[in-house]
Amino acid sequence: NKPFGPFFWAHLVVLLLIYFSPFLFSLWLLPFFAASFYIQLLLLGNCWLTILEFGSSDKKVNCHHYYLNKFGSFFGIKIDAAKTIIFIDYCLPGLLFITAILLQAVWKYQPLLF
Repeated sequence: NKPFGPFFWAHLVVLLLIYFSPFLFSLWLLPFFAASFYIQLLLLGNCWLTILEFGSSDKKVNCHHYYLNKFGSFFGIKIDAAKTIIFIDYCLPGLLFITAILLQAVWKYQPLLF
């Protein structure tokens, strides 16, 4: 697989939708998105786009870690794979949900799409 090939760009679009989900989607849709993420981890062992992009269902293969290391290498920064995976798989969904609660329930923000 080429760096920055079609699976990279598909992955980037999906990740941007996820990162901006508190601004784009209703608070009530986010648990379904999180559940679908965890179901694919249970069934496939990894994200399906990661499997397509890197050709591996190994949990240690992670697009975030790969590209953060690629970017960080310009600055001499090495990113820890285990910490990255823990953050992405366990912390980020909760942070996105808390952000959505604050935006939509507390501050009455209306999501842009649904």
